[in-house]
Amino acid sequence: MAYPEEYPVSHVIWSNLVCLIALLIAFFGMYPILNGLVSAAHILVFILLWLALRKSVCSACYYYDKRCGTGWGKIASFFYKKTEKEEKIAPKLAFFTWVVWFAVVPAIVLLYLTIARFSYYQLGMLLLFCIMVGAHMWLHKKCCPHCGERMAFISPLVERKPVEKKRVKREKKRRKRRSRR
Repeated sequence: MAYPEEYPVSHVIWSNLVCLIALLIAFFGMYPILNGLVSAAHILVFILLWLALRKSVCSACYYYDKRCGTGWGKIASFFYKKTEKEEKIAPKLAFFTWVVWFAVVPAIVLLYLTIARFSYYQLGMLLLFCIMVGAHMWLHKKCCPHCGERMAFISPLVERKPVEKKRVKREKKRRKRRSRR
């Protein structure tokens, strides 16, 4: 698959709209706990983590100051200067932000509320949240091979190597085996 120099605005809008809807569902679904205090804390921490990711991942990305699949490369250029290398903490921070804080924590809270105070509203919020998070992760994973957050949905321990390097490495191994024969 060829990746564009700049993604269409429609892709950026859809990607961010799905993310925003998932956050709003989490906010309103978790609202019954402490009259919204948990929801507000969740959103505040998410925003802080999101900004930290723009610095550690997007400021070193190929799409810095360009319109990537989410538009975050353009946003990063407003806040941070371009860096040459992604920070070492970036994959772990991306995993914590997107998998743990964005998806797992709200899902657990929504599941608890659905079981503890069953209502069709809570069940609907849980199901909608799971659908929107799944859609967001699928959109972001398909988005761009350059993105440091792309592999966060799999594991922060997976080393991100460009496909070309893997192919070259395989070819070298094959040649080595052939020369031994």
